[in-house]
Amino acid sequence: MTDQARYEDPLQILKDIEVGIIPTGKPYKIIVDRTEGIRYAISIAKPGDIIVIPGLGHDLYLEKDGIKHPYDERIVITNLIDEMIASGEKTPIY
Repeated sequence: MTDQARYEDPLQILKDIEVGIIPTGKPYKIIVDRTEGIRYAISIAKPGDIIVIPGLGHDLYLEKDGIKHPYDERIVITNLIDEMIASGEKTPIY
């Protein structure tokens, strides 16, 4: 998943990262949409796992093509977990 793509192609950023992952032979999944990537990470996590979401840090926006879109990961993660729990989807949180 991408963070601040700005004027770059988000998929190309992930393809550039993929070059370093392929030699490990480990399974991975490319998800361009940051929120969907976080949702996926939460959905496959098991109790005791640690999910690391690098990138945005203190930024409260995602920038794409010169436009800053509001994005607070703390709120996004909280909402995703709330939605998953409400829908009965299994999460490592409970």
